[in-house]
Amino acid sequence: MKLGNADMMYQYLSLGGKACTFEVTYTLKNKVDVVLLEKACNTALDAFPLWKLRPYLTEDHHVIFKDNKEAAVVYEADGKHVCLGTDDTNGYLFRVMYKDNVIKLIGFHGLSDARGIMSYGTSLLYYYLTSIGANIDTTDIYTVENTRDVDAVTELLSERCSKEIVEDIDLLP
Repeated sequence: MKLGNADMMYQYLSLGGKACTFEVTYTLKNKVDVVLLEKACNTALDAFPLWKLRPYLTEDHHVIFKDNKEAAVVYEADGKHVCLGTDDTNGYLFRVMYKDNVIKLIGFHGLSDARGIMSYGTSLLYYYLTSIGANIDTTDIYTVENTRDVDAVTELLSERCSKEIVEDIDLLP
């Protein structure tokens, strides 16, 4: 796709008001440990391999995606506008921020819908909270361990689909 006359059009602005992003905020009881949060952020990425892609602009003005070898960085919340998918975020189409006891996850809608953004957030929280000693059941959480098991992923997805939707689909011509 052509990006326009300046070849620098970012539809995935973070904290930009009318951007195509989902923002989810989690409030914890204790102050966030940024080192553990950053480790959790990168561990959770292993359960979401498509989240590891970085957009690039080709010479003929098309956007392509390549594996991102950079570590995801967690940022202290500063309220500044950030272009997701650029060096602002090490190329990631999402951003994790923290301030005191609050974690904020912002994800580009083109990366996932709200359910996917929240699923990554749940995995991020799982890895963070278990790193500080919490004992959490992973039944409904995408983890590195259960996403490598095709049967577990199929079971997770099928449990989330309602029978009504499946029945409606069967009625279509």
